[in-house]
Amino acid sequence: MGGTGDGAAPAVTVTNWLARVAMGLMFGFWATVLVILPAALAPPKPWSAALLPLAFVAAFGRALRIRLVLGTSTVRIYNYFETVAIEVADVEALVPGAARVLSPGGGACAGFQVAGRPAPYPAMATMSWSWTFGGPSRKSRKLFRLLSDWAAAHGIPMRLEARHLG
Repeated sequence: MGGTGDGAAPAVTVTNWLARVAMGLMFGFWATVLVILPAALAPPKPWSAALLPLAFVAAFGRALRIRLVLGTSTVRIYNYFETVAIEVADVEALVPGAARVLSPGGGACAGFQVAGRPAPYPAMATMSWSWTFGGPSRKSRKLFRLLSDWAAAHGIPMRLEARHLG
């Protein structure tokens, strides 16, 4: 946690190194496969050997951006494919969300329900990347408390439970 905020109080930054590494490995693998398949069907070129590590590094590097920054006036969600900045005043509730990735937890994460948008914005940094064997993990409970405290401080309803985080 830490960082600089957009108001008087410092922002709370949520990072998940396991999610970053898992997403990096998963997308790195698929990027490598997508490079290998066309290369296997075409005659080899002298530069084609450089594409494999480049594809993997590019896909893995993209995963290092995954985080959630809870500021006093803005929420910034850095997911693998998109970055979203939401005004805190526009957040209607914290709800169960689902990121579109393969993970043991099924992509369960916190979602930020925004006025005028049917689906919540998922926050990949809040995903649990482990099997929980019937209950929320210790990390999920800690993250839930952090999100609950932040939501209460900003008058945002919580429709999220620790079990929704994995």
